[in-house]
Amino acid sequence: MVSDVLAEAIIDIKDYQKTMPDSYECLGGELDAVTTVMDIMRLYLDTEPHLVQRHAEVFDKLRAMLLSIDVASMKAMRDQFYAWCAAERKKNGVDADSETATAEF
Repeated sequence: MVSDVLAEAIIDIKDYQKTMPDSYECLGGELDAVTTVMDIMRLYLDTEPHLVQRHAEVFDKLRAMLLSIDVASMKAMRDQFYAWCAAERKKNGVDADSETATAEF
Protein backbone atom coordinates (compact mmCIF):
# COMPACT_ATOMS: atom_id res chain seq x y z
CA MET A 1 0.00 0.00 0.00
CA VAL A 2 1.08 3.56 -0.62
CA SER A 3 0.59 4.40 3.05
CA ASP A 4 3.11 1.70 4.02
CA VAL A 5 5.67 3.07 1.58
CA LEU A 6 5.14 6.57 2.95
CA ALA A 7 5.46 5.37 6.56
CA GLU A 8 8.71 3.53 5.80
CA ALA A 9 10.14 6.51 3.92
CA ILE A 10 9.33 8.87 6.79
CA ILE A 11 11.01 6.53 9.27
CA ASP A 12 14.06 6.15 7.02
CA ILE A 13 14.42 9.92 6.52
CA LYS A 14 14.12 10.65 10.23
CA ASP A 15 16.53 7.82 11.11
CA TYR A 16 19.03 9.11 8.60
CA GLN A 17 18.74 12.63 10.01
CA LYS A 18 19.49 11.23 13.48
CA THR A 19 22.42 9.04 12.46
CA MET A 20 23.92 11.58 10.03
CA PRO A 21 22.85 14.95 11.46
CA ASP A 22 25.47 16.98 9.59
CA SER A 23 24.57 15.61 6.16
CA TYR A 24 21.37 17.57 5.61
CA GLU A 25 21.29 19.95 8.55
CA CYS A 26 20.90 22.94 6.24
CA LEU A 27 17.78 21.35 4.71
CA GLY A 28 16.08 20.37 7.97
CA GLY A 29 13.13 22.67 7.38
CA GLU A 30 12.59 21.43 3.84
CA LEU A 31 12.85 17.78 4.93
CA ASP A 32 10.38 18.48 7.73
CA ALA A 33 7.94 19.99 5.21
CA VAL A 34 8.24 16.98 2.90
CA THR A 35 7.88 14.39 5.66
CA THR A 36 4.92 16.28 7.14
CA VAL A 37 3.12 16.25 3.77
CA MET A 38 3.94 12.57 3.39
CA ASP A 39 2.58 11.87 6.86
CA ILE A 40 -0.64 13.80 6.22
CA MET A 41 -1.20 11.72 3.09
CA ARG A 42 -0.39 8.53 5.02
CA LEU A 43 -2.91 9.44 7.73
CA TYR A 44 -5.57 10.12 5.14
CA LEU A 45 -4.91 6.84 3.32
CA ASP A 46 -4.80 4.77 6.52
CA THR A 47 -8.03 6.11 7.99
CA GLU A 48 -11.15 4.07 7.42
CA PRO A 49 -13.79 5.86 5.32
CA HIS A 50 -16.38 5.95 8.12
CA LEU A 51 -13.84 7.74 10.34
CA VAL A 52 -13.02 10.21 7.58
CA GLN A 53 -16.75 10.97 7.37
CA ARG A 54 -17.10 11.23 11.15
CA HIS A 55 -14.16 13.64 11.37
CA ALA A 56 -14.83 15.35 8.05
CA GLU A 57 -13.83 18.82 9.27
CA VAL A 58 -10.32 17.67 10.18
CA PHE A 59 -9.85 15.66 7.00
CA ASP A 60 -11.25 18.47 4.85
CA LYS A 61 -8.64 20.81 6.38
CA LEU A 62 -5.87 18.25 5.80
CA ARG A 63 -6.89 17.82 2.17
CA ALA A 64 -7.16 21.58 1.69
CA MET A 65 -3.65 21.99 3.08
CA LEU A 66 -2.31 19.36 0.69
CA LEU A 67 -4.10 20.94 -2.25
CA SER A 68 -2.79 24.41 -1.34
CA ILE A 69 0.77 23.37 -2.15
CA ASP A 70 1.89 24.93 -5.42
CA VAL A 71 2.79 21.62 -7.04
CA ALA A 72 2.83 23.04 -10.58
CA SER A 73 5.56 25.53 -9.67
CA MET A 74 7.50 22.85 -7.80
CA LYS A 75 7.33 20.54 -10.83
CA ALA A 76 8.43 23.36 -13.12
CA MET A 77 11.45 24.10 -10.92
CA ARG A 78 12.27 20.38 -10.70
CA ASP A 79 12.09 20.08 -14.48
CA GLN A 80 14.29 23.16 -14.86
CA PHE A 81 16.82 21.58 -12.50
CA TYR A 82 16.72 18.29 -14.45
CA ALA A 83 17.31 20.18 -17.70
CA TRP A 84 20.27 22.02 -16.18
CA CYS A 85 21.71 18.74 -14.85
CA ALA A 86 21.27 17.05 -18.22
CA ALA A 87 23.01 19.93 -20.01
CA GLU A 88 25.90 19.88 -17.53
CA ARG A 89 26.19 16.10 -17.77
CA LYS A 90 26.22 16.27 -21.57
CA LYS A 91 28.79 19.06 -21.50
CA ASN A 92 30.98 16.88 -19.27
CA GLY A 93 30.49 13.73 -21.36
CA VAL A 94 28.26 11.98 -18.83
CA ASP A 95 25.09 10.10 -19.82
CA ALA A 96 22.32 12.71 -19.71
CA ASP A 97 19.38 10.37 -20.30
CA SER A 98 18.48 9.91 -16.65
CA GLU A 99 15.19 11.55 -15.73
CA THR A 100 16.35 11.67 -12.14
CA ALA A 101 19.66 13.29 -12.91
CA THR A 102 21.46 14.86 -10.02
CA ALA A 103 24.04 17.57 -9.90
CA GLU A 104 26.83 14.97 -9.90
CA PHE A 105 28.86 15.29 -13.09
